[in-house]
Amino acid sequence: MLVSQRRQRILERLFTERHVDNNALATEFGVSIDTIRRDMRILAQKGLVTRTHGGASWVEDWELRTGLDRDPLLRFKRAIAAKARTLLPLGEPVALDIGSTTYQFARALVADPPQEPMSIITNDIRIGSYLKKVPGITVTITGGTIGDRGYLWGLLTKRSLEILYFDTAIMATSGLTIKEGLTDPHSEVAEIKQVLIANAKRVVLLADHTKFGCRHMYHVADIKKVDMIVTDDLAPAEVLEELRLLKIRTVVVPVSYNE
Repeated sequence: MLVSQRRQRILERLFTERHVDNNALATEFGVSIDTIRRDMRILAQKGLVTRTHGGASWVEDWELRTGLDRDPLLRFKRAIAAKARTLLPLGEPVALDIGSTTYQFARALVADPPQEPMSIITNDIRIGSYLKKVPGITVTITGGTIGDRGYLWGLLTKRSLEILYFDTAIMATSGLTIKEGLTDPHSEVAEIKQVLIANAKRVVLLADHTKFGCRHMYHVADIKKVDMIVTDDLAPAEVLEELRLLKIRTVVVPVSYNE
């Protein structure tokens, strides 16, 4: 078993049981206790687990541990996510992209749980863990290599998503322009986003005003691949007009005057 596969299995066990014992893991995987301790140290450095005496526990309070509660754009992201929650049809399979705004969307689902059974697929371990507490939501987390912020990427992630189809993909982005479309600074992230968009009937983009006009190295998708954009009222008016002319539904949430 590869190191990345073993660490993924450890996270899956933690996701289910909330705590694991190092000795039991060493026996299960046929490795030394020092190897498991090394795994735990790496996972703890990534903010995915909390090391305890003889084992580790799942990190529940991701927002506090990652500083998302101090994000200067937090009120914009929460407002965008709350509005997007009201626009989401119930009972359909949904792919949930990685990102701080999609995490806020997960929070909105916890605050306002769906009345019908719902399936969510994500490659973000911490989003999946957060949604697991919601009755009626079935959470599927892809396999893959663990990134620094708890997302999964790589060939296993891509292959996992290529065989799945979603009614809606709730997407985030690092950059958005009319000409270049959606872009990202990381090739491995861009690649997974491309699969999510390709396999969705409908693409809903959650993007605060700071993402408009930003262009990064790796292309994710043309703007016309997006069916709906939910943003805030500081988004540039000229871009909103161009989106209207392209017949891309744009929902603008009033935030800037709600201090």
